[in-house]
Amino acid sequence: MAYLTDAPLLPCFIERAGRGLFTVFVGTPIEVSRDLPRDVAIQRAAQQFADQLGERVRQHPDYWYHFYRYWDAQRDLVN
Repeated sequence: MAYLTDAPLLPCFIERAGRGLFTVFVGTPIEVSRDLPRDVAIQRAAQQFADQLGERVRQHPDYWYHFYRYWDAQRDLVN
């Protein structure tokens, strides 16, 4: 939608700040270039989001959990 509307993406991250309390962190806006081919522009925007998410995870790795055995599922797809 950002590519079609020229609206920036605004990454937001919500982290627990205490019992029943949360803090919202707003990331750096991501502009999706309309001067590039659609697939390239979307890939670059997705990478920028992944970079910002990676930074939040590095700052608080104990906040992140995936709810299934991700690596086992990937291994099953290959075998």
